[in-house]
Order: sequence, then structure tokens, then C-alpha cells
Amino acid sequence: MKIAILWPILIVSACTSITYAQIDNDPPPPPEQSILHTERVTLPLDASAPRPTINAKINGKGPFLFVLDTGAQGFVINADLAKELHLPIVGKAAIGDPSDPSAMEVDRVRMASIDIDGVSLLGVIADSWDPPASMKGHLKGRGIFGVSMLSEFLVTFDYPGSKIVIEKGVLTKNDEHNIVEWRAKDNGLPTIKLAVGDVTFETHIDTGAPSGITLPENAREKFSYLDKPVVVGRGRTVNSEFTVWRGRLDGQAKLGKIVFENPNLHFMSMLDSTGYANIGSALLRDFVITLDHKNGLVRFKKR
Repeated sequence: MKIAILWPILIVSACTSITYAQIDNDPPPPPEQSILHTERVTLPLDASAPRPTINAKINGKGPFLFVLDTGAQGFVINADLAKELHLPIVGKAAIGDPSDPSAMEVDRVRMASIDIDGVSLLGVIADSWDPPASMKGHLKGRGIFGVSMLSEFLVTFDYPGSKIVIEKGVLTKNDEHNIVEWRAKDNGLPTIKLAVGDVTFETHIDTGAPSGITLPENAREKFSYLDKPVVVGRGRTVNSEFTVWRGRLDGQAKLGKIVFENPNLHFMSMLDSTGYANIGSALLRDFVITLDHKNGLVRFKKR
């Protein structure tokens, strides 16, 4: 779930809330082959920017800028770039937000290779869509590169160190740092457990969201507040609009061993049908976050 707050208006990127339905019921598959050419690849991370980005070559052309997002499945490339590169169409997919997973039909395209400064992905399938002009403006780049595309490797978002690290290796629960399970259900995005007051939510880690904690609107009355929730704007996805609320919790939110005292909470009705919560970069930027897709673990280390 990718949320971009443009004060006082909140715009939700459609790719954040993209889910898949027939025609093709699944997100794009992982690359046919993933190659790390060195022991470790280090990329720049601008911690002051609303979302991380990477530069990648496609079929030897580019590089092109993409958002690197833990809150997106697979790879979604802007339709104008897919046409510019003459990418062959290999199928169709239906995507949308949780309120209507089949809201729009998009092309599914294939590329021979993606190269990211020492990482090569071969045989890549992506969805191609034409985002509204407003979304192009605030997302930047030519599409959304889900971090699941790098699932063969450990991927670290080191916000304090201003770098992204891609390397071989595994996480273990015996690690001295805060490691929590990060697992997917029903072919969806992996989630972790976040306790807000006395309520526990399955929660997406979303580097593409500049906000902090976002919860379903139907959970708003379950908490006590230092600042009661008020409407702060309107949200919009590819196929729906909704009101966005914000309030300050009188209490704690807990993520494994990490405690957030009296955090701000956002609420949106789009999450009501799933019950999922979302953690964005406003909270993530204080941590070094390492993702291990293969073992379903994520490590949070505070510097």
C-alpha cells in the first residue's frame, strides 16, 4: 500500500493498492534468472526523498528511473516506456485497489533483461499501464519496481546510512537484532504483525509510502487519542476515492521489540475490506531494514 501525502491533499498511488484478478489472477512472476555479479551491490538512498528510487537498464537501454517499493508486487512499467522500448505483449492482467481488484485491464509485457549496477535479472515479465498525470507527477520515474523482483537476495534499506544494499545471505531468528516474521498469504504482499494499543494488524512494510502508520477506517473507534482523528484530505487510487483521517494515539504501537510512543495514525476506508495496516517511510527512516524473502524474515536495526 503506497501512500503519498501532498499536504493538505492525500493522493494514493494506484500501484500501491494494485491487486490482481482474472484475466491473469497473479502478479507478474519472478525473473527467470537473477545474477549478482559481485558479493555486494550498494546503491544510493536519499533518506530525505518521499520514496527510494533506482536506475535500471532494460534490454541494454537506459538507464531509467523507477521507484523501489516493498509495497508493490512484481514490476509495473509505464505504458509509454514499454512502447518506447517495443516490449512484446505476452498477455493481459486485471488490476485495481482492494475495493475492486479487477477495475482495469492492462498489458503484460516481457523484457529480456534488467540491469541494476551489478545485478542482472533475465526473462522478466511486467505489467504495463498508463498512470494518470497526477500520479506520474508525484511518483517520478517510469514505473514501480517491487522489491520482490530481488527475492533471490537480501535487500537492505539503510536509511541512516543513505544506501540500499543487495547481497547474498540469509537472516536467522537467532540474530541479536529485532527480527520478525514477514510472510505472504494468498499470493499477496508479505506482512508483519503490528500491535496498536490492544489491537494487532497484519501490516505491509511500504518503502513507497511517505506516511507512518495507516489503518483501516473502521478501526478508528477502537483507540484512545491525545489528538482525536480529524479529516486531513482525500485519497484516490486508480479506481476509488475516500476520506483520510489522522489522529495521535494515546498509547503505544509495537513492532516486535520496537515501541513507538503516541504515534500519529492515519485511517482510510480503502483498507476496510482487507483489514491490513501499512507502515511507511516516516517510521522506517530511523532504521536499517533487511528483507529476506526466501526465509520470510525482516530485520529492524536502529542506529
